[in-house]
Amino acid sequence: MANEHSLNVLLHNMESVRTDSAFPDNLRPEELFAFLSHSIECAADEVFWMRSDSQIFYVNNAACEKLGYNREEPIGMRVWEWDPLFPEEVWPTFWNELKNKLNIEFETLHRNKSGEVFPVKIRAHFLRYGNEELLFAFVNDITREKEQAALDHNNLLVNLTGISGTSMAMTDDDNRTLWINDSYQDLFGLTNEELEGKKQLESIIGAESDPATVERINNTLEYNQSTFEELTLYRKDGTSFWASLTIAPIA
Repeated sequence: MANEHSLNVLLHNMESVRTDSAFPDNLRPEELFAFLSHSIECAADEVFWMRSDSQIFYVNNAACEKLGYNREEPIGMRVWEWDPLFPEEVWPTFWNELKNKLNIEFETLHRNKSGEVFPVKIRAHFLRYGNEELLFAFVNDITREKEQAALDHNNLLVNLTGISGTSMAMTDDDNRTLWINDSYQDLFGLTNEELEGKKQLESIIGAESDPATVERINNTLEYNQSTFEELTLYRKDGTSFWASLTIAPIA
């Protein structure tokens, strides 16, 4: 696929799915159709039917509610209109992968009518109906799972840093302090409340702190990179010491 655009999501093969399952022989076709239609409409999972050009021709009630559209609005929409990770140019690559794998599972983002973006997990299936190639997909909002995973990760960091005895601080994208561990508080005589919201270095550098090193550290923080530096730092009581700093982004 050298000439095709790269996908922004990672696709995984699903476990084998049976395609030869027999319909229940105790139901008439019209009863079975009504049963299946009712099941899909009542399902908590979002359900999408799409054509090979990504155009929607059916969504269930759950999908409409989650995306904030009425039943008519999504019909005819294409995936890049609500998925920021699927620009139009990557769709052919995705479709070829789907045809090759037949059943795939992946995570991406969806954007509802009001502009809110949220993470989803999609289980997509390639089907042929007559001469037409179609995609049938189940979609689940995984916001809670992502939030819990982030919380578990942070709790693990807190536990590990408490055991290690290493002074550690966590900052946001603007380099403002979010959290410091107990070792950091003991070393500098500062509390989480005193540093929260402040630039990480502004409270622990002083007259003997090398300006060039400080600038390198700030640039590393700004551009979300990793580095190792040595620098004179200051405690709250004004005493200074020579310190080694390791800075690394957390995914």
